[in-house]
Amino acid sequence: MIAIVQAEGASPFHQMIDQKMKELIPDVSPYTRASTLNIGNPPSWKKAQHALKETNGITVSVSEIEFMNAKAIIDKRGIGCEPASAATVAGLKKLVDEKKIVKGETALCILTGNILKDTDALKEYHSEDNMAAIY
Repeated sequence: MIAIVQAEGASPFHQMIDQKMKELIPDVSPYTRASTLNIGNPPSWKKAQHALKETNGITVSVSEIEFMNAKAIIDKRGIGCEPASAATVAGLKKLVDEKKIVKGETALCILTGNILKDTDALKEYHSEDNMAAIY
């Protein structure tokens, strides 16, 4: 099974699947702090839709704080990745919490992007004003 994870502020594909629509409705002004996830009209959405069907896959969207908290956990373990990559781990956690993936099941989260990417998001996350940060 494949799980496709998008940020809540830029999740037209997830919304299409979640609402059981046949066509993607582009988001003309997507926004997420994870810059590489700011895609309001994914060009390969039909291929992604096919992959979901072939693997009995699912989609999920994660909030800014969910993927930034996941990033903090990843970074704490000495791996380091960009915020967009941490969305995969946040998505896995959310799917386990929602019991869509069985806890203890083997999963692979692909992390790409350098830890130095989107450093402004990191500064904001670690600010004293962010009470939702876990790390």
